[in-house]
Amino acid sequence: MRILIFLAVFFIVPAQMHAQVAPGAVKGMSQWFITDQKDNVAFFRSNIPGNTTTFSLSTISPVGWLNQFPSLVFNGDSKLPVTLNNIDLSKSSLFTVYHSYNISTENIIWYLSKEQKPEMVLTTSRMADLDDYRYMNFIDRFPLNPKVNSYIQNKIKDSSLPLSQILHIGYKPEFPELPVKNFKGLIPEIIIYDSVLSWKDQLKVSSYLALKYAVTLTEPTAAYLNSAGDKIWDGESYSKYHNNIAGIARDDSSGLFQKKSSSSNNPGLLSVSTNDSLLNNSFLLWGDNELPLSIAEKKSGTPLMLQKNWVMIPSGLNGIITTDLILDTKQIDAQLPAKPVYWIAIDRTGKGDFSLPGTEFIKMSQLDALSKAHFNGVNWNKPGDYRTVFGFIAGQDLLMSAYINAPSCINHADGQLDIKAWGGTAPYQLKISKNNTPFADYEMTGQSLSVPGIAAGKYIIYITDKFKHSYIDSFYVNNIDGPTPASVAGKYILYDGRAVEIDASQQMPAGISYTWKGPAGFYSTNPRVSIKTPGLYTLICSRNGCEYLQDVEIMTAPKGVFNNINVYPNPSDGLFTIKVSLDKKAPVVVDIYTVEGRLVSSKKLEGFANYSYTENINGNGLYYLVFRSGLSKATWKQVIIK
Repeated sequence: MRILIFLAVFFIVPAQMHAQVAPGAVKGMSQWFITDQKDNVAFFRSNIPGNTTTFSLSTISPVGWLNQFPSLVFNGDSKLPVTLNNIDLSKSSLFTVYHSYNISTENIIWYLSKEQKPEMVLTTSRMADLDDYRYMNFIDRFPLNPKVNSYIQNKIKDSSLPLSQILHIGYKPEFPELPVKNFKGLIPEIIIYDSVLSWKDQLKVSSYLALKYAVTLTEPTAAYLNSAGDKIWDGESYSKYHNNIAGIARDDSSGLFQKKSSSSNNPGLLSVSTNDSLLNNSFLLWGDNELPLSIAEKKSGTPLMLQKNWVMIPSGLNGIITTDLILDTKQIDAQLPAKPVYWIAIDRTGKGDFSLPGTEFIKMSQLDALSKAHFNGVNWNKPGDYRTVFGFIAGQDLLMSAYINAPSCINHADGQLDIKAWGGTAPYQLKISKNNTPFADYEMTGQSLSVPGIAAGKYIIYITDKFKHSYIDSFYVNNIDGPTPASVAGKYILYDGRAVEIDASQQMPAGISYTWKGPAGFYSTNPRVSIKTPGLYTLICSRNGCEYLQDVEIMTAPKGVFNNINVYPNPSDGLFTIKVSLDKKAPVVVDIYTVEGRLVSSKKLEGFANYSYTENINGNGLYYLVFRSGLSKATWKQVIIK
């Protein structure tokens, strides 16, 4: 079971919790070590009730943090031998939380010795049984993300118990010589059972650790369980959003009580917290669709959204829970207004369609000096909610949404626009034009207005509030029974001077007429067109007098293959994220140089058009990141301040 991790959480044990807790309520731990601290020095402490054993590193360890939980810090020379006495581990279950800082080579996390002979070895790439010469390798696509590793051993019991048994954490044995390095990074928690846990109990322990350290579980069912064994997240049902999962949780049997969380894979991008009281076994979990924070395709009547959306899943909550959200807007990859105002869009149907009439838009409470947008008092789990989808908008003080009730050709029925103003101050002035001709002019004293008599055509809506804040939107209203083109996209790109070939009749029935209009007098009644000039074109599909209109944007290809490069944070303390977007699938080489021109590292990425990974630089100063793909080349400056 391999798991990805990281998060920001408060861990508070309520007074009513008993000391007799166990991970996922799975009792019988042989060893359970968590990190504690005193005077900013970290050490391992047994978390088994009645056991006060502590272990300290050979080098003084400052306190590291994973999600506001303390952690041991290993520097490559640190040693932590933990005596396990003579417990029988022939049948055992081991869980290890770690965060490796060294991705250039395989690191040892720990090895287990019996009678001073190494037997089991866990590294960042494999689990090895040196006694039976067995190896279990694993592929880590995100080597800088924190992890939870679980390993189940089921061997024949030795004839006698070992007299000496030590878990050596963070360093490799002197013999045999292993091609690995000592560990650099964080290890906050290790749990050992001297039995083979059932699959369900393994998942309960893993779920406890996943919630505590914001791990995305990846076992086949992609599920999280509470300590009672109930499913609180079903990754198969929310497969689109089974990424970067975090959660608010209270589970007394596990000793878990956290009221603030942030996903591990992108720390600080989005944090969610609550001041509400939580009942035992109550949870609020969220995951995202793994899309970038760039502008999504525009939907008619809906403000321009960012592509990344989240789903929010409540479990065991007693009514509505009120939360505060913080979004790090520095990570948004989009052209922004001069003074951007950020909004959260909430679709409580769970469909992820923000053009639906029930969508709610909430303006940020503040944008702080670190460019973090705060959203205070956001409610979840309203009556009837089982899941909610939300996303963000980078806009201005005033937004407008227009739900389109489409007209009908066959029934000769007009449509209607249900318009809502969001933000700003009433009264609002609303001007609507249709096909470049004035259509309607209203004063809105409230937030909502219904506009009847809507026929097919292109509408432009312009709204201003009392203080002259303004918002403009344009979109086509099409007949609900008009002939909709099945294979025509909204955007195409011209490459190397070659024309874009579009066939609007593809996958369409007979009896439809087609009209193309575009810049420089472009006009065609042939469904198949060859376009060499960039610009905005209009396609009109008509059958029996019923029309469907669509805009098609033809764009020139960007210079080189790089659409976008984003590196953040900058400056950084050494850890930073690199995002590269190309105009097509292509390999990319990322070279990092010092200002003196010395190559620090080189990484090759391949197989995709968009790449995202975490990098680490140990030294302070200015560095140059050079991106190469084919004949294209780009350079980025990165500052490291430790």
